[in-house]
Formats: sequence, C-alpha cells, structure tokens
Amino acid sequence: MQKFEFELILANELSDSELDQAYEAGFDDSTFAVIEADFGDSTSGVIDNIPTAFITREAKTFVDAVIGAINQLEKATTVRVINVVNAEAVFEKSPNIKHKHIFAAINAQLDARHELSYLPPQVTEIIKALVA
Repeated sequence: MQKFEFELILANELSDSELDQAYEAGFDDSTFAVIEADFGDSTSGVIDNIPTAFITREAKTFVDAVIGAINQLEKATTVRVINVVNAEAVFEKSPNIKHKHIFAAINAQLDARHELSYLPPQVTEIIKALVA
C-alpha cells in the first residue's frame, strides 16, 4: 500500500451532520475546509470560497485512492465532488505519463457528470448508453 495526498473540490460545504457522517464513513484521513481563492487579477478582488477535502489515503494505486474517496464521500453525504486537484506529488513519485492522463480523465468525468445533471433524463440515458 502507498500513501497518496490529494484534494477534492466539493460543490458545497458540508453541514455539521454531514461532517459527522463523513468521519463515520472513514474520512479520518481527511480535513475539510473552505479555502479562499482569488480567480481574478490582483486588482479585481474576486474571491471565491471553495469547499475542499484534503485527503491522505493509503491504497494500492492513485486511482484506487481517488475513486474510493469520491465514492465513499458521495455515498455517506449529499455533497458532490466536482474536481480533484493538487496531486503533483503523485506525479513526481511516478512520472509515468499515464498518471497525468488518468487524473485528467477523472476530472473530465466529474465535469461530464455535472453537466448531465442539467439535461432531461431521456438525453442523459442516451449519452450514458453511448459512453458505456
């Protein structure tokens, strides 16, 4: 087993009861926080508060760690994961280009899942069938 560190960007902040549910589900390897990020230039003052889970997880592979954390968190709470970030340390330890593609694919799937939530159910079913 290896130890992997990464962050999950969440669609919303967890309530106190959801935090309890997350820790009960095994997120004792995580810290949940809302971070401030400036997405504008230095004069714009645009600040976003970003709900984030900072995770250190033991798993056989990086993919197992990330997918396991996403599934576990979304099953235990109502929160939805929208992105995985700050996994550079994983790439430094394993400079295999495949890891970078896997990371990009995970985020693409999270994006697609979010976009599908806005489509009518009939369209969503057609797209899911095409992807499968």
